[in-house]
Amino acid sequence: MSSRRFLTEAGRSIVLPRGSSARIGAGGQGQVFRCQLGGDAVAIKLGRQLDEQRLIALQRLQGPCSEFATLPRHRIYDGSGGRRGALAGYAMRYVDQQSSVSAARLFNFQEIAALQDFSWCDAVLAALRLAEVVAQLHRHGVVVGDLNPENVLFERPGNGDAANTWRAVLLDSDSFQIESATGRYYCPVSRPHYTAPELIGCDFSATWREPSSDAFALAVIVYQLLLHDHPYDNAVLPKEPELAVTSRIRRGLYPHAAAPRPGLSPGPYRPAPAEVSPDIDAAFRRSFCCTPGLRPTPSEWVVLLSDLHSQVVPCGRNPRHQHTRHQPCLWCSLEQRIGQPICGYSPVAPRPPIKATAVPKGERLQAGASQVEAHLIQARRLVVRRAALVEELLQLQPLLEGIRVPCGSPGQLVDEQAVRARLGGLRQRLSRWLGHHHKVAARQHHAEQLIALAASTVTLAGAQ
Repeated sequence: MSSRRFLTEAGRSIVLPRGSSARIGAGGQGQVFRCQLGGDAVAIKLGRQLDEQRLIALQRLQGPCSEFATLPRHRIYDGSGGRRGALAGYAMRYVDQQSSVSAARLFNFQEIAALQDFSWCDAVLAALRLAEVVAQLHRHGVVVGDLNPENVLFERPGNGDAANTWRAVLLDSDSFQIESATGRYYCPVSRPHYTAPELIGCDFSATWREPSSDAFALAVIVYQLLLHDHPYDNAVLPKEPELAVTSRIRRGLYPHAAAPRPGLSPGPYRPAPAEVSPDIDAAFRRSFCCTPGLRPTPSEWVVLLSDLHSQVVPCGRNPRHQHTRHQPCLWCSLEQRIGQPICGYSPVAPRPPIKATAVPKGERLQAGASQVEAHLIQARRLVVRRAALVEELLQLQPLLEGIRVPCGSPGQLVDEQAVRARLGGLRQRLSRWLGHHHKVAARQHHAEQLIALAASTVTLAGAQ
């Protein structure tokens, strides 16, 4: 069988057999093969429309970030005829498929059962490892951009060190968003179910992303690892039951929000974040609110998940279940609710405790500062909202007084049609004030309460 020959930028030779025998992956941006370079196993990606300056900028990250991202180690060029030709791709570290698992497999209990040694505690640790990787990349000025489960691998180092179990590695680093002396390099792709709402509909090839967009995608994956469902999917929306997940994301239809849209409720077939812990529930609410600046940073997730991992205990009733200390078992509650066993984790056998990576004091302080800042932003918004509500109530006072006067005493007749017309006008004014309903679900909830109160007043007056 004939082979293809390539040369690195330093002139080293790489020989790749033709055919698919060495291929380990393929996608819209190219194909990945396993081969040898200098006696070491490497993966090479042969791509289309490669930007050489981007690859050079990514190569500079190889030192600090090589352990957790498949960054370019060498650029490779067509080497037919023994001379360096056009840029063909790049060589990167090879991740052994036998000792690694895609994050996408860890959302499915059937896939988890096939692993034979994966518990909910391991899922928490995997989420922690991913948060650590994203936090490290952000420290080096990298925004992942296309952060999704297909681009995340968890590998076991295989050195017997339990503390390093489930190390996270990010794939497809050639789409990372970076900035260097040669310019800005955008992330041109994004998976719809992991795209932050403010980016839906954008031209990714010309949109500079904020780190908060990674925070959204990270929160979605953490949610899926811990609770086995997409945060916007397991929801009951009677008026729009077939609404696509991307539309739910864009409109902020998170069923576990502090003030969910009227009619929106979580489905019964998966645990709720509050069953994990109040802190995790609050973090997910911030992650899926309408304000990107309120989302927990990856560093905050490191602190939250490290604390959660230290609190995981085995269930006293089912060896496959684990839960948070001082919380009821979320898996027992779920299986009682739906009437059948669903948890596919491995039975928890006695084993040495796996310690999460110690969180540096500075990182904890930074995460705490981010939380305080987020709470201050939320407090300012609440103050503004309160002032707006007070102003609206003052404006509505004459209208409410007009309703009260004809209904003031039992002996007076109530003009029901006039009252209903006034209530209709009230609804219209509130609707104009509220604006886009998907951006102000909490205000709409308060407004509905106000309308219900006015309606009950009319009913009481009619009864009198």
